[in-house]
Amino acid sequence: MNLIIRRIIPFLLIALAMVNGGANISAQERSKGLLIRVIDDETLQPLPGVLVHYGREGNVTNEEGNIDLPQGLAANTTVSFSYIGYQKISLSIDKLRRSKGGVIHMTPIAEALGEVVVTTEGNTTRRTAVGQSIGALTLGMQMGKNLGEAVQGVRGVSLISNGVSSSQPVIHGMYGERILILNNGVRHKSQQWGQGHAPEIALAQAGRVTILKGAESVRYGADALGGVIIVEQASLPYTQEGIKGSTTLYGATNGLAYGLSGKLEKGMGPHLAWRVLGDYSNSGDKRTAQYLLNNTGQRQWSMLGQLGWRSTALEAELLISSLQEKEGTYFGAQMGNVDLLKERIEMGRPPQDVITPFTRKIDYGYHTTSHSLAKLKMGYTPNNRHRFEGMIAYQLNLRNEYHLRRNKLSHVPESALVLQNVEGEFLWHYTANKHLEVESGILGTFTDNYNKPGTGVVPMIPNYVQGGWGVYTITKYHTDMWGVEIGIRGDGQRTEAVGIDYDGQNYGGIEHQNNLTYSIGGYAEIANGLTLRSQIGSAWRAPHVSELYSNGLDMERGIYMIGNKDLKSERVFKWVASLSYRNSWLHADIEGYLQWVNNYIYQEPTKAYRTLVSGTYPLFAIKQTSAALHGVDAEVTVYPFSWLSYTISSGMIWANEQSTGRYLPYMPPLHIREEIKGEWAVLGGRHKASISLHHKFVAKQKRFDPDTDLIKFAPPAYHLVGLNVGFTQGGIAKNSDIIYRLSIENLFNKEYKEYTNLARYYAHDLGRNIQFSISYNF
Repeated sequence: MNLIIRRIIPFLLIALAMVNGGANISAQERSKGLLIRVIDDETLQPLPGVLVHYGREGNVTNEEGNIDLPQGLAANTTVSFSYIGYQKISLSIDKLRRSKGGVIHMTPIAEALGEVVVTTEGNTTRRTAVGQSIGALTLGMQMGKNLGEAVQGVRGVSLISNGVSSSQPVIHGMYGERILILNNGVRHKSQQWGQGHAPEIALAQAGRVTILKGAESVRYGADALGGVIIVEQASLPYTQEGIKGSTTLYGATNGLAYGLSGKLEKGMGPHLAWRVLGDYSNSGDKRTAQYLLNNTGQRQWSMLGQLGWRSTALEAELLISSLQEKEGTYFGAQMGNVDLLKERIEMGRPPQDVITPFTRKIDYGYHTTSHSLAKLKMGYTPNNRHRFEGMIAYQLNLRNEYHLRRNKLSHVPESALVLQNVEGEFLWHYTANKHLEVESGILGTFTDNYNKPGTGVVPMIPNYVQGGWGVYTITKYHTDMWGVEIGIRGDGQRTEAVGIDYDGQNYGGIEHQNNLTYSIGGYAEIANGLTLRSQIGSAWRAPHVSELYSNGLDMERGIYMIGNKDLKSERVFKWVASLSYRNSWLHADIEGYLQWVNNYIYQEPTKAYRTLVSGTYPLFAIKQTSAALHGVDAEVTVYPFSWLSYTISSGMIWANEQSTGRYLPYMPPLHIREEIKGEWAVLGGRHKASISLHHKFVAKQKRFDPDTDLIKFAPPAYHLVGLNVGFTQGGIAKNSDIIYRLSIENLFNKEYKEYTNLARYYAHDLGRNIQFSISYNF
């Protein structure tokens, strides 16, 4: 069967069976019918939650991967097995009765990107959520990229970046502190208040990334205004025999980048399992289509270890991870005086005579980042109605920024920030019957962020401590054709900031915040293959200390930032809905959203400049207004032949100040993406080959206010073309293969600027990049 269709059908059937077949996720009625066990063909682990569809009915496998098929099914009844990230299997009842031991082996597929039916950290499935998920093998194709770059192909998701590698994801126009990132079940805490501060998460450590696009504050707490990005690992391989793993090597032409990653894991009997991962990457000066971007080299290395134990009712898991990074700051953002800075912004690129030859050396200025996480999670399931979960986590984030300084002091960081965070969470899941479920939880978090003394520079932000709590409950009711979810949450937060300004005066204060949020969501099958999901909710976030008190250089962006101590909390009301249609040759999705934001916080240039030892920088101030954001995203995939698919997607957002109608800054313009892809089985299915050509069009941002920018115009529209080729060589050894991948980005070496790249004042975006990788899975 065509591999493309086998890749997509699992997601189609999950949605259809849940709303049309009355799939019962929470409880199963055992019968005396045919007992089937479903396992992973590579790891031999049982697969819980596999959707099993027979006739017009459906069910899912239990925690042991087992399912009882009901009596009375005809011998020729087709039973299909679908699971995210695995090839679909369809067999008749007669063949199932004759199968060896009643065991079904499901084979992982090479790519997995589809509609999300989210099950994270043991939580029950949220069929009302609007979002998408990216599988581990697809993430494996993103070697050398950061989290934001990996998710920007998802509907409704774009990037706001600062140069070649510092970027943050944007969901429906929301970014920064408005997007919550859950890293292996823990709220990611770092210095990501700067728009040039990318989240310190290595893609090599991710088993799956899920993007939720609603206002998710009820389940996940404050800061989830625009959505949630969930980065998580696959389940530990408790029943796996022998050591298994993978290793990947890659190289790229732009920046002469190279890197490697590896994974090992093993089950040690039915109760104990472990996993270790590591990766390293190295690159030098990046290049636009016409010139080098000096001092844009990068080094990154990371590791992760997991150890798990489980019994019939109890389970415990310890996770430890660490990431280290060093990254240069582009020289073009550091000018000696106001006139030179204005000239460089007007040119939009560096003069040829200041560009030096390629080097891997990272010179001043640069930053170093270290992020460590330790998490202990426990679960207790006394019966099929109750489940209890507890988690405690510790995070340590260190960030040092180095500038060119007088008196041989450049080796002393101008900014040295230390952040420590402790988080605890306790959850209770209750299944009343096959229709009704309840989830409740309580969260506590404490953060200590301080500036290390001895830098000789007044810190950009003050020292602060922050404590918070949250308590929530969500009730879910679902029937054969529809379902609804209602949730409510209370949060409290206390922030105490203390700093000393340039005049030696103390500043800061204590802020108390208490908020109540709610959400209502539902899904319904309107017709055969046509499914509607909708969610309405409120959310909030307190202004970050950097927004209140900033007074210093944001080196990554090349701007000097001034805070606003009178800021109020942002409060959001959001409605998001999606309509999806599926049949054998057409998949279509459309999403729409409305967001009303009271006290929307943004940055705006003051038209003034500040001169420091390292250069002259434009002065930006923090402002606040009430805003309205609304938009639409659509995607259509057509399968004209068994081996061929064509996908087109597009998105548009309108974002305005409510009182004046002024355009909000840094909103992504209209974009259109296209991909045509062929995929074949080779030599009787032992090998697989694929090739895809993709095109991206980004329009000129016409919803643009020159008063909110350093320049009076937005960059022109542009087209980019790329190519991907893949070949999987099977049969190397039992349960092993080698995957060869070649990708070319910006195939025609187009010179362009992205409106949401804040380094466009000084330089263009990246030119052609050819990357080749080899992965060995065993």
